[in-house]
Amino acid sequence: MSLPVPMRSTLPELYAAGGSGAFGSVPMDFSAEAEDPDTLWMTISEPIRHRARERSGPILAWWASREKGRSATAVVLGEHGLVTVEPVGEAGKEVYRVSGVNLQPGSFRSFEVTGQSNSEARPATAEAAMPFEGQMELLMRNLPGRAQRHLQAPYHDGSSLVRYGSFYLRWDRPVGTELQVWAYVFGTSRLVFVSGSRFTRHGESETLGTWQLTCRSAAIAS
Repeated sequence: MSLPVPMRSTLPELYAAGGSGAFGSVPMDFSAEAEDPDTLWMTISEPIRHRARERSGPILAWWASREKGRSATAVVLGEHGLVTVEPVGEAGKEVYRVSGVNLQPGSFRSFEVTGQSNSEARPATAEAAMPFEGQMELLMRNLPGRAQRHLQAPYHDGSSLVRYGSFYLRWDRPVGTELQVWAYVFGTSRLVFVSGSRFTRHGESETLGTWQLTCRSAAIAS
């Protein structure tokens, strides 16, 4: 089943000029107060959460969010698939759509990315077209170059239709600020997922924050 997420119907020009594969940084939007994902996850009834876990298999990463006036939405990445739990009724009513994409067993690969934000990006005036829009674009532009390239990978698989989703929120800590992020992209043959955080000490520019990310990929089951 397909996921109800943003999509592109044509292939963009992928990489920024100079061959870095990274795009220039832009300010992120923190105008809306994000809610704690753990709290939101528990507002979804246990039967729905159980159904999501059954479809995803052992959970590797997940997030939950909520639009104003709506019930919570969740995205779960597991060893068996990527699953979305989406409210289809009015707030306060337990009506959800559980959908997703299945993944081939044993096809998962992962690597870690650490370091400063967007260290390989070129100036904005030299960039090719960004393959993502909205919140996904803001997030991607602030990731380290290797993570940016990872999220563009499904476009290389010959897919003319790519779907994606993302979420981020910022927490104030005693000695600094933590930005937590999640994002996925998939086409017809491959899914990629990035999750992790960036820590910036108080008084420092957020562009100097240090990332700790896990980048995952898996083949989509036919």
